[in-house]
Amino acid sequence: MRELVVLHEVAHHLCDAQPAHGPQFVATLCTLAELVMGAEVGHVLRVVYAKEGVR
Repeated sequence: MRELVVLHEVAHHLCDAQPAHGPQFVATLCTLAELVMGAEVGHVLRVVYAKEGVR
């Protein structure tokens, strides 16, 4: 599995929020990506999500 896919699934386990891909999930995924893959990856995810209207 790709690293980001694994982090996506971990984020689901860390968040008990609804909807499943809501704001808490997005924030958790970005934080995990930053911690595991580096600050640049976390930043890029946040920028792309913001540009696309993902909250």
